[in-house]
Amino acid sequence: MSNSMGISCFVKRGSTCNTLTGTEDQSWQFNVGDCSVQICFNKPYAAYPVKYHSFGTTRVWLEGCLYGNAPGELSQEMRQLLQQGQTEAFKKLLQASTGEFWAIITHNDQLEFINDKLARLPVYYCITESFIFTGRSIAALKEAGSQLSLAPLAALEYIWVGYTLADKTLYHNVRRLQPGSNKAISFSNFTIRDVEKPFTFNFDNNEKLSDLKNYSVQAVELFKQGCHKIKATIGDNPAIMSMSAGQDSRTAAFGLADAGLNLKGAIYKNSDSAHEIGLAYQLSRILGIGLATYQLEKPVQADFEQLLAIKNGHNYLGMAFILPFLKQLQNDFSTNSFYITGDGGDKLLPFIGEHHLQGMSADEEVERIIRRLSTTPFYLLKQLLSNDSLDAIRQSVYNQLKSYDEVTSMGRIVHFITYERSVKLLFEGEDRNRFFFWSTTPFYDVEFFEHCMKLPQKYKSGLKFYKQFQQQLNPALLTIPDTTGQRLNSRKYYFRTLLNERVRSANPELKQKLRSIINKGLALDEAMTQDLENLNFPAEINDVFLTGGLKNFAAKANSEHYYHLKTLSEL
Repeated sequence: MSNSMGISCFVKRGSTCNTLTGTEDQSWQFNVGDCSVQICFNKPYAAYPVKYHSFGTTRVWLEGCLYGNAPGELSQEMRQLLQQGQTEAFKKLLQASTGEFWAIITHNDQLEFINDKLARLPVYYCITESFIFTGRSIAALKEAGSQLSLAPLAALEYIWVGYTLADKTLYHNVRRLQPGSNKAISFSNFTIRDVEKPFTFNFDNNEKLSDLKNYSVQAVELFKQGCHKIKATIGDNPAIMSMSAGQDSRTAAFGLADAGLNLKGAIYKNSDSAHEIGLAYQLSRILGIGLATYQLEKPVQADFEQLLAIKNGHNYLGMAFILPFLKQLQNDFSTNSFYITGDGGDKLLPFIGEHHLQGMSADEEVERIIRRLSTTPFYLLKQLLSNDSLDAIRQSVYNQLKSYDEVTSMGRIVHFITYERSVKLLFEGEDRNRFFFWSTTPFYDVEFFEHCMKLPQKYKSGLKFYKQFQQQLNPALLTIPDTTGQRLNSRKYYFRTLLNERVRSANPELKQKLRSIINKGLALDEAMTQDLENLNFPAEINDVFLTGGLKNFAAKANSEHYYHLKTLSEL
C-alpha cells in the first residue's frame, strides 16, 4: 500500500509518448517539448477529492475542496472562464477561493501549479538533474526511488521548534510551496520559476476602531457565510465534529450547526479527560447533536511507523497517539465523511502578538520569538548543540523576520506565528488527518481570515474580540465553562488570559518546570531515557550534536523533546 497522498507530478528529461494517455482515476502521461510528464492520483480512500478537468487545450488536475462546490469540483464561473480560454482570469478566481486545494494546469505547452492563499495543503517540489517533482507527499519521492538526505539547518530548526522555516523541509533540495504561489516549469532550462510573486498578507495594522461590537457582528456574518460554503460542499454527508471543552471547537460547532451540517460529535477519552467530556456533553446537548466517546488506545509500533511514513517527519512521533482514535472513527464512519476541527480559532480571534514592543531591536525580536515558541528551550539545547548551532538558529529566525514586508515588531511577530508556526506545523498536523478523512475548519475562510487579521492585536487582548464574537454568534457559547472552570466572559478568565499573554515569553526554564508540574505525562520513563541517550542520527546531521551531548540532555529532557529527536533518528 502506498503511503503517498494526493497528486504527484514528475517531469523527466526525454519524451516517452506522443499523446495524452491515462484514466480519470489514476495517471496520465504526455510530452511537453523534449520532456515527459507523468501525473498520478494517490487516493488513500475512494472519496479522497482529486479530479481531472479538461477544457479544449487546457487541462486542470485539482486536489481538495473549493468550498461552495462539490469536493474536487470547480465553480460554474471557473468552468466558463476555462471554456472561453481565459486561463489567467481562472487562476485569479481560483486563488481567491476559500478551501484547501492546489492544482496543476497545462495550457499552450506550459505546466503551472497554484495553491490557495494560505497554503492549507502542504505541497512540495524538488529539482534534480533527471527530474522535477511537484506533489503533496514526500513519500511519493521516496517510493519513486529518490535517496533523500536531511538538511542540517532544517534539522536544527526542527530540534528547536518542531518545524522548519521559510520554504525549507527537513530534506535537502526539497522545498515547500509557499502560500499563494503560482509557479511554472521551464522546460527549456529544467527549472521552476514564479509566474506571479507569492501572495502574502501584511499584518501591520495601525487603524483605529470605533466600535468593536460592530466589527464583531461583521465577523460573525463572514463566519456564517464560510460555514454555509462548507455545508454546500459537504451536503448531507456526515460531518465528524472533533469536540472538546475548548473555545475554538465549540465556536466552530455552533457555526456549522447553524449552517445545517449533519454534525456528529466525537471525542477521545483517557484517565484525565472525565471533566472535559462532561463539558463536551453539555455543549453537544445545546447543539442538539450526539457525542460519541472513544477510549484513547496507546499507540503501537505500527502507528509510529505509519505516521513516519505518511508525513516523513513533518509530524513528530509524539503525535502517533492520535492515529488509534482516527482509525476508530474510520471504522464507524464512511470515508465520504468530513472531519472538522476548531483549528485556527486560536490564531484569528485571541491576541497572538506580544506586549511592550516599542523601541524593540531586531535582535530583541529574535530573542522574544525564541523564548516564546521553543519546543526545546535554549538552556536545554546548550547541553546538546554547539554554540555555532545555536547561533545558526538565531540567524535563521533573524533572516525570516527580515524577509517580511511588515515594518512594525508586532506585524512581524504576528506574521511569524501565522506563516511559520501555523503553516509549517499546524497545517501539517491537520494534513495527517486527511489520510483518514478530508479535514477542514471554518476559521480559514479567506474573507473571515482577512477581516479578523486586519483588526489590530490590541483589541484582541484579554479575549475582548473573542468574547464579543461569541456573544454575537450565540450567547449560549458563553454559558458553559471550559477546562479552566471559567466562562469566557468572566473576570477571572479575563485576568487569567492577560497573565498568559505576558508570561508566554517569560523565563523558559521556569515555564518548563511549570509544564512538568502541570502535565505529569511529559516525564521520561526509564526506557525512553535509555533510548534517548543512545539515539543514532543520519550521517548528514551528526555534526550538529555535541559529543556526549545526548546523555547530558536526557537528564533534563521530557517526552516531547525525546520524540522530536527520535523522529530525526528514524528518517
